[in-house]
Amino acid sequence: MLFSIEGENEEKMMKVKLSGSYYDIGFKVGNRIKKHFQLPPASKETIAFAQECRPYVEKYAPRILDELRGLSDAAGFNLELLDAFILALGKDMIYQARKMFKKGIDFGCSSLAISSANEILKKLKTNFSSS
Repeated sequence: MLFSIEGENEEKMMKVKLSGSYYDIGFKVGNRIKKHFQLPPASKETIAFAQECRPYVEKYAPRILDELRGLSDAAGFNLELLDAFILALGKDMIYQARKMFKKGIDFGCSSLAISSANEILKKLKTNFSSS
């Protein structure tokens, strides 16, 4: 799997090629980002919604949960909060982005994943900088 995390400018860009199980990949990503990223807060409703989504993710895309477990273990993230951030992405994001923008922090991200029989390419673009 090629995993790319891009920052707003070139010196913040990190591109890494990772291999292993999905848990291993999540763990490696978690090790790389733990000093540079913290999860935004999530409402109780968003956390509950993410937990309701979990059985569907488990049924249709269980490897995502393996990757999240690895990320959580390596970075020390609360798994329920990480689930809320990833599985319920957007539910609280707009509100939090507005609050951060008012503090002079621009935050946004987009992601893309493409797979073939032999390879998965996953790209995460983040715009996270303080002015």
